[in-house]
Amino acid sequence: KMTLHCGIPDCNYTNENFLYGATFSEIVVGDSVTYIGRHGFYGYDKAKIFRLGSSVSAIGVEAFGGCTGEIVVANSLPSSRVKTNGALYGSKFSRVTLLSSVATIGTNALYGCEGELVIECNIPSSTIASQSPFYGSNFSTVVLRDIESIGDYAFESCYKLNSILFAGDAPSFGSDVFNEAAMQQHLSPETYNAWKKCIETATPL
Repeated sequence: KMTLHCGIPDCNYTNENFLYGATFSEIVVGDSVTYIGRHGFYGYDKAKIFRLGSSVSAIGVEAFGGCTGEIVVANSLPSSRVKTNGALYGSKFSRVTLLSSVATIGTNALYGCEGELVIECNIPSSTIASQSPFYGSNFSTVVLRDIESIGDYAFESCYKLNSILFAGDAPSFGSDVFNEAAMQQHLSPETYNAWKKCIETATPL
């Protein structure tokens, strides 16, 4: 395990990465760290889990490119106007976990991410679908843990999203939450609407 208490510098190539040749299975970015530089962890596939502290507010281009395992995020993910500059773009994480302390999820932050997404924070609404927090992501499964609300367009055009799992009470839904998501495309309109209504009116056991 390695715990970092200072910013991670920019680098250009995998063999310039400060972790080149290391074999740490867990990387903890401490709460004092605010910046993870360009290609900061690029190509480091030895860690089973990355933990980002509560102060990380800027993430450089492909900082996690090629990284595998799981990443646990404790602070808001920054926005990017360019899809391929998204905070986790290029990563190969099998699971991304957003803790309850995450206040905002920036546009394109999770663009291209795959695998499982675990959400413990409320999901804000977007005014247009292309600015929704998960637009362009390729998650196949989403786990919602004790969240209260899912905003408008949250999973719009998530073409590979096949499963939504709920832990705790079902949240309130905004408009067009699953519009054009794979799980909607695979169901008839009647079945989809019945499913959505069932969740929205569910009561705890």
